[in-house]
Amino acid sequence: MVLLASPAAAQPANQGTPQSTIMLPPASGGVDDPPKYRMYLTVLVIGVLILGANAIPSKRGHQD
Repeated sequence: MVLLASPAAAQPANQGTPQSTIMLPPASGGVDDPPKYRMYLTVLVIGVLILGANAIPSKRGHQD
C-alpha cells in the first residue's frame, strides 16, 4: 500500500492556484452520428460469410 500511495503523495496539491492555470481537457465540437447503414451492411456481410462457411460440405463423407 505504501508503494502505491507514495507517487500520489508526491503530486502537488492544486489548492490555492488560480482558475486560469488549471488545465482542462479540450471539448469536442460535437458528437457525430455513426453511419448506421455501413454498420448494418458490415454485420450482414459477416453473417453471410459465417453462414456460407458453415454451408460448405466437409469431405469426410462416410468416415463420421
